[in-house]
Amino acid sequence: MNFKLFINMLSSPSRNVIKNNSYQILQKTLVNCKSILNVGASTYTVLGAGFWRFVPQDSHITTLDINPDSGADIICDVISIPVDNNSFDLVVCQASAEHFEDLDLALREIKRVTKNSGYLYFTVPFLQGYHADPSDFRRFTSQGFIRKMDLSCIHHGISSGPFSVISWVLRDLMTFGTRGSNLYKVSRMFSSLVFVPISYIDFIFPRTAAYERNACEFFYLFQNS
Repeated sequence: MNFKLFINMLSSPSRNVIKNNSYQILQKTLVNCKSILNVGASTYTVLGAGFWRFVPQDSHITTLDINPDSGADIICDVISIPVDNNSFDLVVCQASAEHFEDLDLALREIKRVTKNSGYLYFTVPFLQGYHADPSDFRRFTSQGFIRKMDLSCIHHGISSGPFSVISWVLRDLMTFGTRGSNLYKVSRMFSSLVFVPISYIDFIFPRTAAYERNACEFFYLFQNS
């Protein structure tokens, strides 16, 4: 584990609760994916880090981000990706769809660059706190996003649970001052120390219907058509 991920894990109010059997399904399904596009590549997320252990290690990953300082291979808005149709076996979009200003155009473009019968992997928030990067436009229930995609959903489930929601909200409520100020930094550190541990209950709490109804985030694997 690299240092940046370790620090993010300590301060993040969200826990990755994707089960091993789900990762095994993803790994088996994606075994022949050699060309991969990572959309929103500068979004270094604790929840999404585990996914990359299950993609083929000999695959070629192309990164895309709108941020010119991200170091991505392709710097562009996702509504206009400068690559040919049917270019990638797999397109990955983790913790980014909520930030797309025009989601319909973004999804159409993502589908266009995905090969026919290729795959699209998303993580999308449901009951997750507002986080502008630089903006934050939407949330989806699991059924809502599946309908929005209008593709065959091979597998989906909870990627972050309800106690991550509680942790997120309490940490945010107890952070004061303007971002970057000393008051903000001190209160953020204190609130993280106090409330982030709540999120670990997600690992041990039974997967009841209420657990899913109040999830923080869902993951989805679609097949393009």
